[in-house]
This record gives sequence, C-alpha cells and structure tokens, in this order.
Amino acid sequence: MNQQNSNKGFTLVELMLAMGFLSALMIIIAMTVVQIGNIYNKGITLKEVNLVGKAISTELQHSIIEVASFDLSAKSYIVQKDVTGNAIGGRLCTGKYTYIWNNGTNIEDNNFVNKYVAPVPATSSPIHLIKILDANKSYCVPVSFGVYSDIPLANASELIVSDKTQLDLAILGFSVNSNSSAYDSITGERLYNIRFTLGTNKKAARITDPTTHIISCRPPSDFNSDFNFCSVNDFDIVARAGNKIK
Repeated sequence: MNQQNSNKGFTLVELMLAMGFLSALMIIIAMTVVQIGNIYNKGITLKEVNLVGKAISTELQHSIIEVASFDLSAKSYIVQKDVTGNAIGGRLCTGKYTYIWNNGTNIEDNNFVNKYVAPVPATSSPIHLIKILDANKSYCVPVSFGVYSDIPLANASELIVSDKTQLDLAILGFSVNSNSSAYDSITGERLYNIRFTLGTNKKAARITDPTTHIISCRPPSDFNSDFNFCSVNDFDIVARAGNKIK
C-alpha cells in the first residue's frame, strides 16, 4: 500500500513573494534610518550655529556695557573691503576690547585680510572672530593706507572655535549702527544695533539673493546643496554703552 507524503513546502511563487516583501521592508527600514540620520545631522548643525551666535551676542553686549559710548568713526569701526567693494573683514574697537574678523568666504579662499603676527604655528587656524584687549584702540589705527596691524596670537581669544573635522563656522556679514537719536547726552548712554550673519563655511552650499543680499543654504534639490550640514542664521542685537549718572 503506497503512502502519499503529506509534508508540503513553499511553492516558488510563495518564496518569491516572501523575498519581495522582506526586500521592500528592508528598503523602507534603511530609508527611515537614513532620514533619521539626516534630521539628526541637520538639528546638530542648527543647534551649533545658534549656540555660537548667542554666545557672540552675549559677549558683545556684556563687553560694550562696560565702556563709555563711542562714535562709529574710522577709529572705532572699520569695514575692510576688497577692490570690488565687497566686505572681506572688519574691526570694532570699543575702548576696552577690540573685535576682529574675516569674512567666511575669504577664509575658505585662504585670502584673509586680518592675520596673526608671523610666524604662525601650522596648527593654528586663521582668524574667524577674535577678541583682544585694546584700551587705546590701536588695532583700529592704520599703519599705512588701508593696512592695519597684525595680531599677536598669544593675546587673542577666538570666539568661533573652528574644527575642520566637524563644523567650520564663520562670520558671513557684520554691521554696527548708531544714530543721533540713540544717544542720551545726560546719561552719556548710546545704543548700538549690531547685526551679524553666522553660518557654516562652505560657500558652494550657500546662495545669496541678488536683490536682498540675504544669505541662505541651497535647497536639497540643488546639485551643490549640503543641506544637512549647512546652516545660516542672522542675529540682531542692541548693546548699550556709557553711563555718567552715579
């Protein structure tokens, strides 16, 4: 008497369907993990720019409040430009501390206008935004037409810590304004409106609006986009200096 084998296996069609389902599931999981990683990297980049920008804002406000009011003349505030009129750096001399910076684009091009006194150790990075004690505003006095003193590395404190292995941040724009209505002749107080743009320093990943001159990151659809590791933020603060009333 013959016995028929009652054990049944998967048919070829069933195996193909199962493998197709598992493949689709693995693709979905992989895409989800990649997307989570992208969101994480973008968040870290945004957080870093905001933290450094807020630290710079606080530093400027606390520093300026300790000094007498000053006019934004050539002896206190200098915008350094190239031959085409583009800002490439600047200096702000408050009467206690002087702040000196290079524009991010020029740092990336290795063409910075503000430098440390030579010789500079090979391990040091170029000036991004430094703070230096300068009660006489000597760093805002030109040594020749349009040329200003280099800065001793040992005396300067870098306010934008640049790490090429992680995020390289830089000043992309900086301006200081104060009009006559912002000055009080009785108290000697003056208000200064300081605006600066801070961002990741990769110019290929940024775009500047030709009309508004607003700097932003290229959208993800752009071929040169580095959206997950690009962040640009504008900071607008008011700092108060001087007080004659005791």
